[in-house]
Amino acid sequence: MIKDFKVGYYPKPFKHEFKTIDLEAMLKSFRGDFFKPQIEKARQLYLDQEFEKYTLLKNTLPAVTFSGTFSPTRTAGNLITYSSLIILDVDKAGEDLNSIKELLSKDQYILAVWLSPSGDGLKSLIVSENAEDQHKKAYRAATIYYKENYNITIDTSGSDVSRLCFISYDPNIKVNVDYKTFNQLHLVDEKVEILNKVKKVFSRYPLLLKDSLPNDELSKLTYKKMYHFLSKRGLSITESYENWVRVAFALSNTFNLRLGSQYFLELCRLDGVNHDEYQSEKLIHSCYQKGTSQSSFATLLYLAKEKGFDIHFNKKMNVKKKAKK
Repeated sequence: MIKDFKVGYYPKPFKHEFKTIDLEAMLKSFRGDFFKPQIEKARQLYLDQEFEKYTLLKNTLPAVTFSGTFSPTRTAGNLITYSSLIILDVDKAGEDLNSIKELLSKDQYILAVWLSPSGDGLKSLIVSENAEDQHKKAYRAATIYYKENYNITIDTSGSDVSRLCFISYDPNIKVNVDYKTFNQLHLVDEKVEILNKVKKVFSRYPLLLKDSLPNDELSKLTYKKMYHFLSKRGLSITESYENWVRVAFALSNTFNLRLGSQYFLELCRLDGVNHDEYQSEKLIHSCYQKGTSQSSFATLLYLAKEKGFDIHFNKKMNVKKKAKK
């Protein structure tokens, strides 16, 4: 039952005094008119782009600790009761706000979703099946779940169990009484495993100096020669997971997104039936978002050399021709 969850209600958000209130009553207050005047004033300031005034007003609003109650002060070490509730923010949803709200309201794990104080974002609640010592991990798992299922990025800074959430007003708040407890901690373990795997790839490969790389035009010409060599012989340098990752980062550190993506997909397609266009597109775009890494254009040349490609081949041929003359 939703009313069985107990949360902390702070009439003055930065004071220690709080009241224990059941979740059902708290959510009903968001739907009703009790907080309406304060929130409508805040939203008007936000719409008028009076962000400083909006922030000042917001920080005077009552607030809630959904994950539990605390005493004598609101810190993780002073947790009295743990509710298992996790609050997640979708910030600056803009014109997609209503569609996102509708999607989240139908998710089996989401207990409730409502408008944020600004009216430009959403708040959502899930119920973790884990104890308080797993709260941060459960929060992290929830952020991964939102990203993988809805392509929504949740700020991981909100994972503290003692986090305050300001009250709001939403007559159309969505509440799911048939919610399921969130039990997806394995998502974090899988994410860590992938990150460790990527780190392992780069730890095996020597750091290459950027001043040893050819300039952009020479890189393009060299890539075309390398690709021609590989495609003509039915060879690939992205056949293994490690090389697939290396090549993606190498191209993202050498060319712009348009050219790097084009080159990466060209190389990946040499894998034939083993190529996954969608996953390759995701990887190369992710590489550009992550910035530089140890892999460089020299990484491509090294991998191609292992397949028999010789970057100096044309130069050697030209020398022989000149000698004959």
